[in-house]
Amino acid sequence: MSRSIRLTAAGAAAAVLVALFGPSGVGAQDPVAPANSTTPVPILLYHHIAKAPKRSSSPTLYVPSALFKQQMAALARAGYEAVTMDTVWSAWTEGGELPDKPIVVSFDDGFTDQYTGALPVMKARGWPGVLNLIVKSPYAPKITTTQVNGMLKAGWELDAHTATHPDLSKITDPARLTREIVDARTALQTKYKVPVNFIAYPFGHVNQRVAQVVINDAGFTGGLTTVAGLATPGTDPARLPRVIVSPKTSGPALVAKLAKLNR
Repeated sequence: MSRSIRLTAAGAAAAVLVALFGPSGVGAQDPVAPANSTTPVPILLYHHIAKAPKRSSSPTLYVPSALFKQQMAALARAGYEAVTMDTVWSAWTEGGELPDKPIVVSFDDGFTDQYTGALPVMKARGWPGVLNLIVKSPYAPKITTTQVNGMLKAGWELDAHTATHPDLSKITDPARLTREIVDARTALQTKYKVPVNFIAYPFGHVNQRVAQVVINDAGFTGGLTTVAGLATPGTDPARLPRVIVSPKTSGPALVAKLAKLNR
């Protein structure tokens, strides 16, 4: 099956109408669920696509570009095809299509090496990535606006990673939660003119209060954690699991890991 087209603004509006009136308007019969509507999807988590600097305090966050290329090649040989979160959600809830073995390749924070190291590899395969971007990142080297726009032009999806990357579960001030979640989504939507339907939680931490702000106040479709596992239509959308990819994971090992999770 071919990969679904990403949701557009018009598609998002149509989704609202479907939720209110059904797929064909008032009085429409319940549709037959498509065969792939229950497909579990691995959501990979990457940070840096580069060799870790000497004396790095977080070497596990670095996957060298050559290894990343090997991992993507191994996934392709195993039959996987990258899609966006919007495409996954469309297939789960609106009858959209997924490949036989869909996978989401997500990147947190927004580093320049995601543009220089990941984009060319993904682009060569015609695969989109998902960039979870901090609005005002405290980390370097920061990705530029021009680079983000280049990713969007290549078919990538832009999602949020809060305004300044705090541990949301430790914030008790409602106004600050609003700034970090609601305002962050608005800022990215305004700047890049894209939907920004998902948020990746810093450090993967989320509690009930944060989940309510994410879904009810900000209007996000869902949130990404760092809990290991495959995302499914039955998963709490505010707590979608991901698969962290380390610099010690070879391409074949990554494929084997996903196969084990899918048993």
